[in-house]
Amino acid sequence: MERLVRGFWGPRPETEAEVATRCVGFLTRLGAIFPGLPMKWHGVRDQGSETIVPADADAVAAHLRAVAGDGNDPSAVGHRIALYATAAEQTAIDISGNAGGRPQFAPHAIVVQVDGPGGDDRALLATLRALAEEWDIDWGDVTDDDLMDELEDAGLDPGSPTAGRALFLSRGRAARVSGAPLPVGAEPAPHAGAILDLSSLQSTEAVVAVNRSLEATGALQPLPRPMTGPKLPAP
Repeated sequence: MERLVRGFWGPRPETEAEVATRCVGFLTRLGAIFPGLPMKWHGVRDQGSETIVPADADAVAAHLRAVAGDGNDPSAVGHRIALYATAAEQTAIDISGNAGGRPQFAPHAIVVQVDGPGGDDRALLATLRALAEEWDIDWGDVTDDDLMDELEDAGLDPGSPTAGRALFLSRGRAARVSGAPLPVGAEPAPHAGAILDLSSLQSTEAVVAVNRSLEATGALQPLPRPMTGPKLPAP
């Protein structure tokens, strides 16, 4: 089954070099999480051609320029990222997203798709923690297509802050969770945020119940449209 680790945040202008540095930090963390993951990644271009991208800032910056394409303004929409690699046990890691611009309606996002036996709950939770720390995200989750469909059937929007198999909340969101009646505890996370590990819950109904409790606290408010900043203000 394909599993997804996702992170989202609002406008945060950054240079190509700054985005490349964040990306290298994240790739390095993934190399420690997934055994056998190479420090060279395939860089995917829209035209279908591929190049090898070593995990260093200069090479990643070149990748960002290659996938930008003509007519794309990174200062507005952000720098696009498209990378993949294969770890031990034929676990495929695919990274896509954009970062570093001033989007008004579609948030910045990094999505890590993990396909293969190496993506167990511990690895996925560690990936979410690394994503939160390296990219300073507003919220993120661990999920899969089936779970997103089930949550959508329950009236939840997987495109807005939603708890899946795990959930990261930034500082402002995490501050709202204190005292909420939840079946799982919130663990401290990077940038004074919190991570909720829901992987032990045995049913979609239980996950939906957690989402309802979090909604009541205000922790799952969507980013404003148009977006005015990268984080939900602290209460």
